[in-house]
Amino acid sequence: EAWLCYLFGQSQAAVELFREVEAYAVYGSGHYFVPLSYLYDALAHAALADLQASDEHSQILERINRNLKELDMWVRFAPMNHQHKQDLIEGEKARLEGRYWDALTLYQKAIQGARENGFLYEEALAYEVCGQFWLSQNDKEMAQFYLQRAQNLYGLWGAEAKVKHLQMQY
Repeated sequence: EAWLCYLFGQSQAAVELFREVEAYAVYGSGHYFVPLSYLYDALAHAALADLQASDEHSQILERINRNLKELDMWVRFAPMNHQHKQDLIEGEKARLEGRYWDALTLYQKAIQGARENGFLYEEALAYEVCGQFWLSQNDKEMAQFYLQRAQNLYGLWGAEAKVKHLQMQY
């Protein structure tokens, strides 16, 4: 449910749900949903940072760094499955820190890694995050390119509700 909250723009609800289930993460060790939780938790916190005062950014960055540290083991053992997730999180971290060129480079790396390893929905997610970055920079043309590509990939994956959400939002 927390992932869905993030995907449909409810960052605050996603953050609250991820914090609730955190105590149970130990029971899922070794399960593929664990690294996905790190990814979506970090993305939800990064999205929440855009809505909160800058004095709370340090706590959000600490949470993102914790997720990166937890994900690191997964990346070391199966980079083909997880490196693009780490790159996307690192991209959002760079964005929050004002390192925009680094953010763009990492978003592109995440897109390419997801594509090369067959993670269609995570490729779509990376395109969406990059599109949101371009919107924040008031570059509607670049934003449109990335968000349209995200919409197309979500559609290929069969996520019709997400496609409709993107159409309504943008």
